[in-house]
Amino acid sequence: MSQRGDRNPQCLVGPGLPGPTQPRACTPTGALATLVARGRKLDRSRPEAELVDYVVPRQLGQLDRPMGEEVRVTTDKSGRTSAGMLLWRSRNGRLEVLLAHQGGPFWVKKDIGHWTIPKGEVEPGEEFVAVARREFAEETGHQAPNNPLIDLGRITQKSGKLVLGWAVQGDLDPSTAMSNTYDMEWPPHSGTVQTFPEIDRVEWFDLDEARRRLKAAQVPFLDRLQAALAPDHPYPILSAES
Repeated sequence: MSQRGDRNPQCLVGPGLPGPTQPRACTPTGALATLVARGRKLDRSRPEAELVDYVVPRQLGQLDRPMGEEVRVTTDKSGRTSAGMLLWRSRNGRLEVLLAHQGGPFWVKKDIGHWTIPKGEVEPGEEFVAVARREFAEETGHQAPNNPLIDLGRITQKSGKLVLGWAVQGDLDPSTAMSNTYDMEWPPHSGTVQTFPEIDRVEWFDLDEARRRLKAAQVPFLDRLQAALAPDHPYPILSAES
C-alpha cells in the first residue's frame, strides 16, 4: 500500500497477534521510515491521522534530515496510480469480500470507512494487473488465485489518487495473513524506531458490512462486482492472464 521502496520482511497479522501499536511479531531491518513531503505544507487544522496513509522506508544513511526533525506531509496524490485486487467468495448464498485494515499508529483507532482493498502504487512501466497481484501477495502473504479476473474499473480517492481494481474468486484464512512492514520513529521526536505492519489484519465481510467498512471512494468496486456476477454481466470478466 505504501509507495514502493525497500520494505521489511513479512510479519504475522490477524486475530490474537500483536496489534499495530505493539508490533512485536515484526523484525526491524534498521530502516527509518520518513513521511514523504510532496507539495503543500502540513495543514495543522486537520488531524494528523487524516493526513498520513503511507510511509517510505529509507536507509539511515540516505536521510536528508536528522531523526526527530519534522517531516511535512500532504494528502495531494493527484497524478499517482494504485492497482488492487479484491478477493471474493460465496458463503451460504451470500457474496463476501476480503478487505484490509492499514497498520500503524495512525490507523489503530480507525475502522468504519477506513478499510481498503489490498493495493499498491504503480511505478512507470509496470503492468497494472501484475502490480495488483504483487501487492495482494505482499499485504496478505498469499498469492491471488489464478482464476478469471473481473475488471472493476477505476475510482479516484479524495486525495486525488487513481485506483484501478480487479476481483478474483478465492478463499483465504485471515488468521494466516502476513503483511510486509515498515519502520517509523514513534512516538514522534522520541528517537525510537518501531516496526509496524502495512496491513494489521484482513477480514471477510458481506457486501452490506463491506460498504460500511470500505473507504467511501472504493465502494463502487463492490457495486461493480455485484453487477458483474449478475446474469447479464455488464462488466467484463477477463482471463486469468489478463
